[in-house]
Amino acid sequence: MSTVTREITAIKPDWSRRFEISLYLIVVGALLVTAFYAPGLIRFWPFSVMEIVHRIAPLFMISLFIERGIEVFVTAWRGPDAAIRDHRIRHLRKAIRDGNADADAEIELARVCAAKEQCRSRIRRVAFAGSVALGVIVSAVGVRALGLFVDPAAFSGLSPEQQASFNTVDVLLTGAMLGGGSDALHKFVTVFTNFMERTAKQAKGDHE
Repeated sequence: MSTVTREITAIKPDWSRRFEISLYLIVVGALLVTAFYAPGLIRFWPFSVMEIVHRIAPLFMISLFIERGIEVFVTAWRGPDAAIRDHRIRHLRKAIRDGNADADAEIELARVCAAKEQCRSRIRRVAFAGSVALGVIVSAVGVRALGLFVDPAAFSGLSPEQQASFNTVDVLLTGAMLGGGSDALHKFVTVFTNFMERTAKQAKGDHE
């Protein structure tokens, strides 16, 4: 078992407990809000497959912009160190393959590879956090996902507290969607359109 695998196995239970505690707190908080404020139902306007695609398309493009922007910063951040580390790995592997390495070459190669994986994991976490942060900022200034499908007349009839709560949830959800990447949005649109098409075919078959 590699060094990276051992470290991941060691921290996995700790992260699992943190996730479970956060999930329980969110569920309890949502139940308390529902019990004390009794928010009303939010009505959505009827929409077709093409309408949902047209409304999601701008979110897809924004998510793509966020991906490319984060990629530029990550590439600039990891550039020199990553190049030196990759050169060291290639040199050690070539020496081991040609039989010109010393006794500690394999240990050194394992250490450098482990450091590379640790750095890659850390960069992925930072890039994901940065993407979600940018997504939340973009959503906070007015780009929303859930709000696209809510009936404006019904929404205006809600209490100010419920409107504010809905907008807060919309900002967080949209930020997570945008930060998740354009591929996640593409999969969402594909699954939704396939579901709507199957539902329409089944409804048409029932009527016939």
